[in-house]
Amino acid sequence: MTRKTKRKSQRLSRRKDTLLKKAHEIAFFCDIDVALVLRIRKTGRLIMYNSIDLESWPPSKEQIQSHYPLPVNLLPRDIEAKYGKPTMATSGVD
Repeated sequence: MTRKTKRKSQRLSRRKDTLLKKAHEIAFFCDIDVALVLRIRKTGRLIMYNSIDLESWPPSKEQIQSHYPLPVNLLPRDIEAKYGKPTMATSGVD
């Protein structure tokens, strides 16, 4: 493994850990149920976090679509419009 590849892998691992920690914190401190699914594109590996241990959680796509009020569905372009496109300088990347 080259130094650059190893550094990229370590960075991904740190970001994944941070995202999972934040999901857990928002669930714990804000009384919010969280379902988070990460898919590593390169390997196809799925990492799932559920803040509650219920068979009915996370809800199915059909349950989500029938929920009222309708859920907010955010895409990368929505986040970029609000916060700007991520750059190497804003992401803390070496």
